Amino acid sequence: MSDPITQLPSLPPSYEPGRRWSAGFNSFIGVVALLAILVMVNYLAATRLQWRYDWVSAQRPQLSPLTVATLGGLTNEVKAIVLFDPSSDLYRHVKGLLREYSLQSPRISVQLVDYVRDATLATAIKTRYGLGANTGDLVIFDAGGRQFRTVDDSEMSTYDADVKGMMAGKNQEIRRVAFRGEALFTAALAGLSEASGTRAYFLRGHGENDPSSDDERNGYSRWVRLLAEKNVESRVFTHLLAGVPEECS
Repeated sequence: MSDPITQLPSLPPSYEPGRRWSAGFNSFIGVVALLAILVMVNYLAATRLQWRYDWVSAQRPQLSPLTVATLGGLTNEVKAIVLFDPSSDLYRHVKGLLREYSLQSPRISVQLVDYVRDATLATAIKTRYGLGANTGDLVIFDAGGRQFRTVDDSEMSTYDADVKGMMAGKNQEIRRVAFRGEALFTAALAGLSEASGTRAYFLRGHGENDPSSDDERNGYSRWVRLLAEKNVESRVFTHLLAGVPEECS
């Protein structure tokens, strides 16, 4: 009689079809999720870059059509000398605006002079343009040939003050509400583009006030600067009996 054959219990397959399908599906979902994450990261990066670009662009001043036309019509080289204390609230506005001018027109060059740190250069510039020793925080537009314009920092801002509150002692705040740099800078450039200016003479030698002095009571230096801004060249003569110089306008 033959030995009976021992029946071993059947083992389950090492990898069932259902488990195989589930693992494949999970892998597929993982790949899709990874792709989705990559797409999202790229999208956010691109969106952030665009937002940063727009934000930076928004900080740059947009030049008016009149300014663009004035810069386009320049026929001579103009140097803008920024004689400023960099700690001034207006400095970055002036610097940024003139940078746009120079980008718009190759005929505009900008020179930044810190009169606090570079006193020697600042003094030389003040002497060259007949400015007072205490002059500072202004822009000089020099077109060469003794033609120049100046724009003082006191002109560059529009202020809002509560006059009634200040009179009542309730409010002493004066707020800067607008920067007028572009209007003044463009007007200065337009003035330099006009025909050669006229000439004015100051009589000296008989006790008259000094046109080169920045003394508030007896000096005429501010008046000389105002004339220069209108393209009027100032000179001095002493011989009144000889008559007014012929080239005096």
